[in-house]
Amino acid sequence: MKRFLAAMDCVILGRRTYESIIALNHWPFKGRVRVYVLSSKPVLFPKTLPDTVRHTSECPQHLVRRLADEGHEQIWLDGAETIQRFLRAGCVDDIVLNEFPVLLGDGIRLFGDTLENEDIHLKLKGTKEEKFGIVQRHYRVLKEKPVEKLTAKKEQVEAD
Repeated sequence: MKRFLAAMDCVILGRRTYESIIALNHWPFKGRVRVYVLSSKPVLFPKTLPDTVRHTSECPQHLVRRLADEGHEQIWLDGAETIQRFLRAGCVDDIVLNEFPVLLGDGIRLFGDTLENEDIHLKLKGTKEEKFGIVQRHYRVLKEKPVEKLTAKKEQVEAD
């Protein structure tokens, strides 16, 4: 997991996720990694945080485009509502799910109503078992539905 985190050069957190991290009194993002807290409301930053932490209220498309223009290649999203917004906007290429061996009785559903009656298809790129029973699954977000490809191919064969 440390290698995964080390590969990220930018992090986008939802405001609630940011506030949860601050409450722990341990800032996990070391070095010069740029961290953006996404919120429509002003966000207070303790003086103990590094100067790489910023607030933004940009929409996902504009933020991703700007960060790419600034040279960021690996952006990590954290926070259920933030992830949902970026998925709805089509701004997610890969999903890495870390499954912890705990069943939660409460909280915000990770994907909530993201799909709005439309599936997002994934292709498994890899699975790793980490310490403490954590399982990490890496998926590629498919931009086209696999079924549509098969249907189009079948129609083409039938036409020939």
